[in-house]
Amino acid sequence: MSALLSPHGAPARIVDQWREGRFRLLTCQHQIDEIRAAGRNLKFRNRLQPHLVGMMLNNLYGASVWLGPLLRRHDAADPTDSYLLDLIEAAQPDYAVTGDKR
Repeated sequence: MSALLSPHGAPARIVDQWREGRFRLLTCQHQIDEIRAAGRNLKFRNRLQPHLVGMMLNNLYGASVWLGPLLRRHDAADPTDSYLLDLIEAAQPDYAVTGDKR
C-alpha cells in the first residue's frame, strides 16, 4: 500500500525493482488477503484508485506465494504482523524488508 500511496518513495522503488526482476518476492495468501482488505478500507479508498490496488494484487500472484502452512511461533509487537515473522522463519529468505519503525 505504501508503494501506491507514495509512488516516488522507497516502497515504490522496491516494487519497481521486483517488477524488473532484480529479486524474487515472497508473499503468502494471508498477506494478499490483508492487502485486499486494506484496499477496501475507507482510509485507503479515499486516496487510491481501486484499479491500482487490483493491479497490485494481481502482480502479487506473480510473486512466489508460500503455499505451506505457517506454524504460529512468533509474537510481533503488532499481533497482526506475527504471521510475517512465521513466514520469514519458514522460508528463510535472504532479506526481509519492513517499514515498521519499531
